Amino acid sequence: MLPLRLGIQWWEEMKHEGMPSSQQNRFEAELTKYVMAQVQIVRMNEQLGLKGSIPSLLEYVRVRRVAVGAPASIVASEYDLGIDLDPQILHDPLVLALQDAVSDHVAWLNDILSFPKEFRRGELINLVFLIHIENNHILFGDYNGSAVDLIASLDGNEERTGSFDAAACRAWEMTKSRYEDCARLASEIMGSPHLSAMPHVKRYVEAICSITIGNWAWSLRCGRYNAPTISSYVG
Repeated sequence: MLPLRLGIQWWEEMKHEGMPSSQQNRFEAELTKYVMAQVQIVRMNEQLGLKGSIPSLLEYVRVRRVAVGAPASIVASEYDLGIDLDPQILHDPLVLALQDAVSDHVAWLNDILSFPKEFRRGELINLVFLIHIENNHILFGDYNGSAVDLIASLDGNEERTGSFDAAACRAWEMTKSRYEDCARLASEIMGSPHLSAMPHVKRYVEAICSITIGNWAWSLRCGRYNAPTISSYVG
């Protein structure tokens, strides 16, 4: 749980350096949600391993959005900017939608780049794999085995593995669409007379949107990932 340890260390440093109490409370809340979401992901993998229970794509997306840790980074961005936003801004539907779009983009890019490695290790709860299941519901609809059995059933089975490329492409399209959502929502926020008139909104929007770009650049350079190819998803 290195991200959690770093988050707690980061939080303690920010408190020591004068992080506003409202931000402290929100950062603590997001760390708590992060831990609970990580537990949910572990349980999803356990349920798949023990019972062959596969979560829906929508259920996974909602949990993964939090489990990626981006919401805590979004709170910390206020501290980095030296601002403390009005709660009216943070509770605005457009701002909440932008936060979700940023978090999804970070999570889905992580899933795409991690999938070949995770699949080889038998960690199947991933956006690409769940899209693959959704695309092939007839083939997997009656599946009730373990994760090991599922991987074994995929090995050499072109009918079941043949559309991992389609799943990966759809995941990329979804991620691209989320990036476009970020740009659209940022434009709508800045075009809102109510929001644009409030202090620091422009800087905040630019900062959290930059998380997507920073994450993309980091992902391309990080040794943790190998850029996926179609052949990476089969066999």
